[in-house]
Amino acid sequence: MTAARQRGSIIIYILIAIFLAGLLVEMMTQGATKSASSSQIDAIVMELQGDIKTIHAAVDECAVTYQTPLTGTPGNPNQPFPMYCANSGCALSTMTSDGTSSITGTTLPLVGCPGAPAGEKLVFPNAVAENLKLLDDTSNYNVTYITDTNDGILLRITRVGTDPLWSEAITRLAGKFSACAAKVVTANPDALNYNCSGGCLYYWILRKPSTVFSCP
Repeated sequence: MTAARQRGSIIIYILIAIFLAGLLVEMMTQGATKSASSSQIDAIVMELQGDIKTIHAAVDECAVTYQTPLTGTPGNPNQPFPMYCANSGCALSTMTSDGTSSITGTTLPLVGCPGAPAGEKLVFPNAVAENLKLLDDTSNYNVTYITDTNDGILLRITRVGTDPLWSEAITRLAGKFSACAAKVVTANPDALNYNCSGGCLYYWILRKPSTVFSCP
């Protein structure tokens, strides 16, 4: 083999080695990125699951502690669970719920316990909100408490803005709960006439057979 051919062969081998090294680096980088993303999603799922359990426990505490059904006005479709407060004063006479259409729900700070004494009706005072890891951050998450005749009591959790991890996070999160306790919805509008194109997680505290959502 001539010297020229030898040099040519060496150059080819060097180029192949460089190509393979670059390919290996790319594969390792992609693997590390995927691993980091998966770890981030796991962390989001764990904290959201903990927050949902905290909210559920606070709602149950109202229903268990103050079990006496209300009579007259306001009517509660899901006695003795919380209703909606008109404001932070949360007077019993102004409490409401949703009927069978135009479901709007309310934010956590305006969820009230009908049977609680005056001045203690708010289900989520600051002490409870401070125990939330993610869902107290209203700049990044929306949490809507819904109580209505057909669907029972449910939470709708959405992400403010865009997050490439959100869809996978709520899909994994829904799988953490028992069948029919949680559902991921991406319709616009969804069954409650809400825009869930960015991904909504619905979680039932009390589910009725008449709910407009299929199971699971």
